[in-house]
Formats: sequence, structure tokens, C-alpha cells
Amino acid sequence: MFRKDSKALAQWSEQTVQLCSSRQKRILADIWPALKQNGVLIYSTCTYQKCENDDNLLWAAETLGGRILGTENEFPDYGIQLTEYGYLLKAGIVRGEGQWVGALQKTVAENSIKKTLTDIVKPLKYGTHRGEFKGKKFIPDSDYALSIKYSGEYPHIDVDKNQALEYLHHDALHFPKSPLGFCTINYQGHPL
Repeated sequence: MFRKDSKALAQWSEQTVQLCSSRQKRILADIWPALKQNGVLIYSTCTYQKCENDDNLLWAAETLGGRILGTENEFPDYGIQLTEYGYLLKAGIVRGEGQWVGALQKTVAENSIKKTLTDIVKPLKYGTHRGEFKGKKFIPDSDYALSIKYSGEYPHIDVDKNQALEYLHHDALHFPKSPLGFCTINYQGHPL
């Protein structure tokens, strides 16, 4: 699809590749707990970049606790190429747009993961600012409603999908029956 999308092609850069690689590591770390011990994860991407394919599978094996399942040249007649840890299906050689695929078996119990998510993803900031006093009035910080420490101490207004999108777009919304003071805007029970 990338080769057919001129906008995607224009946005390509080494930084974008690194961003995608980091994003995929985060996804792997997020889904890893869902895989039981000895379960097999099939990891596939739509890129030919080694750092997003073989390197990420190796990272997952070393960091999350897995064993890369070996590759064999089982499909020589179909034009499938072997990489260090997976299979590369190139557009123009195989039918379709092309992709990479590899497999990883989970070898450790969940509590023995070598690194935590905070070792992988660097937080932008630590803690949540609750708000500040302006004169005698306390003004809550909008980030506080998104914090895991927020316990619902402000009234909330439930909105539908369209209203949620308007709110996130910073469009003006009117809630004539809203309580006085500060409120959270909630979509499907979650503060926005």
C-alpha cells in the first residue's frame, strides 16, 4: 500500500522508520501478557525494514522472554525470501502488497519479564498536576481527569460519539442541564 500512496511516500524518513519500530515494540510489550507460557506469537509487518522486523523480534525475545522459532526454506517455489528470523514476501515477487512474518514462543512466566514497560517507553512527565489556585478559587488541571489517581470527585457529563469528537476537536458544546462548577466530559464511562 505504501508504494501506491504518494502522501505516505513523501512522509517517509529514517525518523519515521524509528518511530514505527518503537511503536511496534510498545505494541509487542502491550500484548505479551495476553500470551500464555509456551504460546506462539506470529509477528507480521507490512515493511521491509530490518529494524521493524528481525530486530524487533529479537528485541522481544531478549526483553520479554521468548524463543524465536526458526525459519526454513519451505516455500522456494513461491518466491518467499528468508531473513535472519522470518520470511519476507516482496511485492512483485509474490502476490499481494508484500509483508514480513516471524514467530516467537513465550518461554517465561509473566512475572519474570526482564524489563518493565517504563524501561521501554520513556514517560513525557511523571505525576499529574491536580490544578492551581487562582486567587481564592482552585482550578483543576484538565490532565487530572485522565490520571489513574482521579476518583470521580467532579460531576460528569456523558456524551455520545459525535459530541466526544466535537469536544476533542475543541468545538463549542453547550450543556444547558450541566451542574455548576467544573465537570468532566465522559465518553463510554471514560473522561476525555
